[in-house]
Amino acid sequence: MKWKIGNVEIDNQIALAPMAGVCDFSFRTIVKSMGCGLIETEMVSDKAIMYGNWKTKEMLYMTDYEHPISQHRLSAQIWNLSPLHQSTSGRIQM
Repeated sequence: MKWKIGNVEIDNQIALAPMAGVCDFSFRTIVKSMGCGLIETEMVSDKAIMYGNWKTKEMLYMTDYEHPISQHRLSAQIWNLSPLHQSTSGRIQM
């Protein structure tokens, strides 16, 4: 049964729960191939994005095959320590 969140249509009602240290590209690809309708990314630190940390870039790697990815067509979960970091990291393109 298809459903929608905003303008994003999702094929079925199976959603991947966010799991720190688990939801990397390889895991998301396997879960998607098994029929998961909505994929979740790793949660990443805003500071790691600001400083261009390579591990964070790796965690945020996404392909068109994984869509829809939760929150929007191309987005990720970002946790922050301060409003300044949040606003800055949200604008940085990895």
